[in-house]
Amino acid sequence: MTSTTTRSSYLMRAGLVRNVRSGEHLTTFVVSGVATVLITRLFLSLSGYPQIGGKGLHIAHVLPGGVLMLIAISLLLAYVGPVVRPAAALVGGIGFGLFIDEVGKFVTSDNNYFYKPTAAIVYVVFVLIVLASRFLSTRRPIDPREELANVIDHAVEGVAGGLSRQRRGPGRRTASRRRAEGAGPTRDRSAAGGLPA
Repeated sequence: MTSTTTRSSYLMRAGLVRNVRSGEHLTTFVVSGVATVLITRLFLSLSGYPQIGGKGLHIAHVLPGGVLMLIAISLLLAYVGPVVRPAAALVGGIGFGLFIDEVGKFVTSDNNYFYKPTAAIVYVVFVLIVLASRFLSTRRPIDPREELANVIDHAVEGVAGGLSRQRRGPGRRTASRRRAEGAGPTRDRSAAGGLPA
């Protein structure tokens, strides 16, 4: 127990606080990645493996995959709070799926997309990602200080929601809020301007 606490304290001093919802984000990442591989393979098979480019150029789908992973990383670096993480997990998973689908080209000397062990390599990579995540999460339970840090992180969502409500102002209430306050979806014209209802 002491070694776990010591390791936990060291990691937190280093700024490595785990996200309590990391399992959800990892699931989104893996499911979107695997689905992307399956959909990409199906699409290429049905369309006769078209090549984008011409005149000696071929734009492989590893390139849009890299762009999507860059977008996911940029979202995580640019914004704080929990709202952006599901989107980053989804976009990053799609990008990683496009990337890992072309692994056959990178492990063969003749850039063979149809290298037979590719499917096994792809799914072993996804299984290893899941197993590594499970191992790390079960090896050391979430520390109470990490839970506190997660609560503070999630407070950003409440702050952002409060700011958007302030921006709307008191005169710009939503229809649901008007109904909750008993005003109904429309105002009574006779009360507002002396006009007959």
